[in-house]
Amino acid sequence: MDLVFQENVYSGWILRDPADHLVRGFEEPPQHTAPKSLRHAFKEYISFFTQTNHDLMADEDFTTLTRLEELQHELLRLPVDTRSKALFEHVSDQRERWYGK
Repeated sequence: MDLVFQENVYSGWILRDPADHLVRGFEEPPQHTAPKSLRHAFKEYISFFTQTNHDLMADEDFTTLTRLEELQHELLRLPVDTRSKALFEHVSDQRERWYGK
């Protein structure tokens, strides 16, 4: 974890390798580091869930739905790991929330 300071005042923190810490609820993350494929998928996830895409999903934009489905398929291809399952469930929840599917 890195501490963040702005003008010599503590202003927050950043997790190093956040994909290592993905969990559902109050689970403990696995002790081993996340596979590279999960790290890559997590970066895709972070770049997808932006305010712009939230607005497009609220408008039921078909192209954004397609991108969301592609992310789901990528997550299904990952090695079995509780972190990839947590990420897949979140993406699926968002798909159902915005598109009812």
